[in-house]
Amino acid sequence: MQIDDDNPPPLDELEAAVRYAPGDRVAWLRLSDGYALADMFEACIPILQQALRLAPRDPHSHAALGHAFLAIESPREAIPHFEEAKRLDPDPDRAGRRTFDLAAALDEAGEHAAAVGLFRKALELDRWNAAPRRGAKLP
Repeated sequence: MQIDDDNPPPLDELEAAVRYAPGDRVAWLRLSDGYALADMFEACIPILQQALRLAPRDPHSHAALGHAFLAIESPREAIPHFEEAKRLDPDPDRAGRRTFDLAAALDEAGEHAAAVGLFRKALELDRWNAAPRRGAKLP
């Protein structure tokens, strides 16, 4: 779904793709990625909202919209999208990442106590980093 950061297609090509296939959620996500790579995060928001209109239960679209809101320093708007991405995503390999994203948004919104608990949970869920810590207590 993501585009190559080192060699992104021109935005006009990505925009043409959504004009050609306006019902293609992935085309909308790719267009949002293009704008994000150009540091045009505010432009990502209506694009990602369209992706969610096409697939309201897509955890990737919710997570991407949460990241766009964080990028424009609107963590309160990001929180419900990270919560939804976490709730909707059945993949245990992404559970740690989804939990971390929500914790980061809560922290940015000033909800530090809730964020700390979720950061701890994210560490437990992170399959790549959990093995060396098994049995270790978090501070």
